[in-house]
Amino acid sequence: MTLGLILAASVFTGNPPIRILNLRNGDQIRYPVALLRGEAEGGRVSVENPQNPSPDGRNTGRVVNKRFRLLIELVPGINHLKVSNAGSRTTLDLVYKPITSLFKVNVIYLTASDGDPYYITQNPQDKQNYREKLDTAAKLMQTLTAESLNDSGFGRKTFPLDFDSSGRVRVRTLKYPATADQLRAKTGNELYDLIYPWLGKQGLFDNQKNIVVMAFSRYDPDTKKAFAHIAWGGGDMGLFSSLSMCGWPDSIRDVERAFSDPTPLDPKMLYDDSMGRSNMWGLASTGLGAVIHELGHTFVGAEHSGDPESIMSRGFDHFNRFFLPVEAPSNIVPTEFAFADNQVCRWDPYNASLLSCDRFFQPDARRFRDDLPPRIYLDWDTDEIVAAAPNGIRLLHLWKQTDPPSHTAYKQFSDLPMVIRFKRSELRDVLSAPEGAAIHVTDGEGQVFSVNEGAYKSRGDLPPITSAEYDAQLRKFVADLHGTKTIRWTPQSN
Repeated sequence: MTLGLILAASVFTGNPPIRILNLRNGDQIRYPVALLRGEAEGGRVSVENPQNPSPDGRNTGRVVNKRFRLLIELVPGINHLKVSNAGSRTTLDLVYKPITSLFKVNVIYLTASDGDPYYITQNPQDKQNYREKLDTAAKLMQTLTAESLNDSGFGRKTFPLDFDSSGRVRVRTLKYPATADQLRAKTGNELYDLIYPWLGKQGLFDNQKNIVVMAFSRYDPDTKKAFAHIAWGGGDMGLFSSLSMCGWPDSIRDVERAFSDPTPLDPKMLYDDSMGRSNMWGLASTGLGAVIHELGHTFVGAEHSGDPESIMSRGFDHFNRFFLPVEAPSNIVPTEFAFADNQVCRWDPYNASLLSCDRFFQPDARRFRDDLPPRIYLDWDTDEIVAAAPNGIRLLHLWKQTDPPSHTAYKQFSDLPMVIRFKRSELRDVLSAPEGAAIHVTDGEGQVFSVNEGAYKSRGDLPPITSAEYDAQLRKFVADLHGTKTIRWTPQSN
């Protein structure tokens, strides 16, 4: 944003102007909690949304080294935000247009058959307000995702949440048909294998992903063992312990307090899953970071990352930094830490490109075609790998199949080519993958196909999950194009 645009939205007061750096006057966003990143003089900055009379319609936050990050909840339509700091004032009009997608992410609080919703805490005054905590957590993850994808150039795309008529996340409290003692006797993997098919029978897998937090997670301080403690995601479900919930913020306006709370963890009451920071804000940050990391695995293709600040690596431990201008003290760093912009957790661009093409990240309701899916096969006559998609190729991903993936490359296409051809040997050389390169395509309808081309060893090898009839149909489709809508990849390709 240019200085002229910033001043155009400012009220002249004679004091240095407040600069909002990530949003412009009139911007439309598709999610309810806006994150304002900007610059101002020291002290605190305040924001008010006159259109939202609820408590989260106003907020304040610290300014550190002239930087601030401030959350405010919007209502559908135009929101005339008023931002002020030390005598300076500015306004920002944002338009909130709710997502209308037919896809959604559910939030589920799972109790045992006894129905006890209690999560462990060391605070005797804890409100046990799991609904408010889960509402806030889901909205924070949605906002972080939108801003992070926008930072990588993909626009403010994010996943849809299941909101009720008042704009709160609909938290479903479900009972699993087993006692808490029976469930706590299971390993994390056993719990995942039990709960996943049961959840599917509840009708929650049709164009839906599910964040499932287990109320019955417990900690034994004598044995130092945690029970029903897992963070695992894939398919249509992410399953999570509730052992960090006591540290999560209760509301949008509570985020600064929660992510700055230096209270030491009491080892006689709480399991320390804070990556050695051993305080409440560290517990909250790692707990919420683990949720968004595993939720990432439920979306198509998102994998571990070599980027140290990626959500898909241990960058998720820095979930707190996305919402604050400075990190509070901890056992790791005993003073406030003024992190740099590149030390904030994010969706790395490689994974962000995948999410941006996922059906869950398309904001408007539409019916997707599920016919003529993309495939990748080998042309033995030319020794070329052929990626073909009758609905056009939206995204191409290449990588060496390691964990995390290495030698990664990607490209999005606006013109949706239907065929991309690769010389097999050149691709392997570029990716340093002599045993075979991994390739992923997303077509214009959000259908995906991935394969390690090393699996093709003879002319009779078909792409996985592909019938001989469809393989023949696709090869004829490619031949009939006569090279039109075809791209030839070379080592010099972008």
